[in-house]
Amino acid sequence: MRTRRSIICEECKLPRRTKQWFDVCDMCVPKLPKLGCAACAGKVLRLQPNSSLCRRCAGKYSNQISTCEKCGRADYQFLSDPGLCRKCHINALHRIWVKSLPQDIVCVCCGFTKPCCSKSESICEACYDKRRNGEVKCTFIGCKRLIENKKWQLCKWHNEDRLALKRLSKYIKSYVSPFPQNVRYFLTLTATIRLPNGNADETTVRAKELMRYRAIGEYLKSYELPESLTWQAIHEALPKLSKRGRSRSKFIRSGLLELGNLFLQERLLPNWDCYLSEQRLQKYLNSAPPMFVNHVAAFERWASDGMVNPKLNLNLHESRPLTNTTDAILETVKTVVVFLDWCVNRNILSLANINQNTAASYKEALFWQQECSACRKRIPLDFAKTAEICSNQECQAINSFVKTRRMARASVNRFTMNLRTFFNWAQLHSVIRDNPFAYDIDKTPTGTFTVRNERGQMIEISDSIRRYDDDVVERLCSYMVSPEADPREALVLYLIIFHLLTVTEICNAKIPSLAALAENPPGDCDRARDFEYLLVPVRKRSRGRHSPRREKPIIKFPKAAARWLRPLLERHFEKRSYGGVSEYLFVSQFARTRKNRPVCSKSIRLLVNRASRRVLNGTVNPRDLRGTAAAIMAERSKRRGAILTKLGYKSLRATRYNYLETFPLEPKAFKQRQPPAGA
Repeated sequence: MRTRRSIICEECKLPRRTKQWFDVCDMCVPKLPKLGCAACAGKVLRLQPNSSLCRRCAGKYSNQISTCEKCGRADYQFLSDPGLCRKCHINALHRIWVKSLPQDIVCVCCGFTKPCCSKSESICEACYDKRRNGEVKCTFIGCKRLIENKKWQLCKWHNEDRLALKRLSKYIKSYVSPFPQNVRYFLTLTATIRLPNGNADETTVRAKELMRYRAIGEYLKSYELPESLTWQAIHEALPKLSKRGRSRSKFIRSGLLELGNLFLQERLLPNWDCYLSEQRLQKYLNSAPPMFVNHVAAFERWASDGMVNPKLNLNLHESRPLTNTTDAILETVKTVVVFLDWCVNRNILSLANINQNTAASYKEALFWQQECSACRKRIPLDFAKTAEICSNQECQAINSFVKTRRMARASVNRFTMNLRTFFNWAQLHSVIRDNPFAYDIDKTPTGTFTVRNERGQMIEISDSIRRYDDDVVERLCSYMVSPEADPREALVLYLIIFHLLTVTEICNAKIPSLAALAENPPGDCDRARDFEYLLVPVRKRSRGRHSPRREKPIIKFPKAAARWLRPLLERHFEKRSYGGVSEYLFVSQFARTRKNRPVCSKSIRLLVNRASRRVLNGTVNPRDLRGTAAAIMAERSKRRGAILTKLGYKSLRATRYNYLETFPLEPKAFKQRQPPAGA
């Protein structure tokens, strides 16, 4: 109980008695204005002298705002724990308290050995939650977890989803960083989120999205991005993926890449693929032998400009020749660098010293290698002449190396053509006199492929059509029209079997209404057209692709299939709702592709893989499945292979289905992973 003091009141200037800590009588106290404390935001009658804090906070917190050493937030810090803000101080105390609990106790409820969650009782966290909330299941549809919130009858995850939107809104409004440009980047990243303005149902933000934005926000408090953002700066800022904190690193990487994509849409950055191509080219140039770096760099510039003969003196702006694709150029550069390294190891230090014998030796080294018959260790072919003893320390076999196949003929032919192109450049620019790969023409037909026989040996099969049995296609079609089928898997199978779309075309397929909305924002958005056709962009011509695969970008759905195809599309559109405004038919569930970008080809192959495992208990290849569907169409059509010319096949390729024999394929056996012993 406070004692009264005799004072001279500061307001009325009369001798009075008071129980307040300041010299104001009880009659004048109600007349004083209330002031807000800077630390606790509470209303008080009088602040501490020469401070913006109340008397209670002045004894706990420092008078000056300081920057937290951990999170970078500016806040009043505890006098007992300087260096940390109040939030980090409480979290540190909580971590200390959790570490002080016993980690190996026998729970009194379940009887298992688990970490303890209470100092007063030996009970695990799961049993403590069951006792506190009861055996009530979450009321969210399809959720079978126990509740954590009694009022809303929700489990932990759905309760976090309920609070995620307000928490994210509060985090964005109070976000600060020691680097001003990082604050601008974070606000740009979160500008696409519609915060709750009277209607919380406008945007659905889940707990995972909250964790993602918090992770990138905290990262931008400690890592400074440059004032002018570049792909190089983003690439250097990407954290490495390690076993510890892997999910957080993925959130940060996806946020940085999405930030770069936003700047790309505003035309403030070039394309990400162009940057990756430049990095790949620089990597190849750095790995090339020093005496050949200038030759490789000059060849890359010549290939990018259309491979024009310098002796013709053509004007590039007037002629505009077709150029190779970036991937084709980089593949050729990589092949050339590997070959030049092989030459340097054999003391060939000039392009002029490379002759036809060198080309023949390199081709033989690509075809064959040496394998130890005892330990199966493999070494290059050239070193086998001097290697009489196996280099394996546990083997040490003598004269045990045998000649075995290294690469298929198609791969060797592709490498040979790339090297022939490089030496064509060297001959045109008078670096060498003769092309050593000019007369190295393989007589094997183009369609020859290599398979393993029953003995495990590699054998060559002449040009033929690789296809599965008709029963494989029938079983996949039965799964496709089933209402219980996964809509994404069923739709991919439909596009491959009935429209002969390639994996690349499926990745780039667009929804008509969303494609029109992306090109013209206030334009037409008729959702009825989405059930009539798809848009597949026509492939651009290049030096290696002289004609487009399809004449028109429209893939119409047959009206006869509307009975089962329309429900399939409705289920797919409902499931792809996480894609937002992406115009592509298939979108990824991960945050990095929520942008308006197509999915990778690996995602489409994974869908075909999962569907075939469910139906066939084996896996099929999308390319061979497409070839099987094309063979079935050619067999059952009066026009034979000519029908395939309307479905993306060239006339020369489609004619092959008229006379070539078929090579039967079997679905690859799927082996389930066995559980570890003792599990």
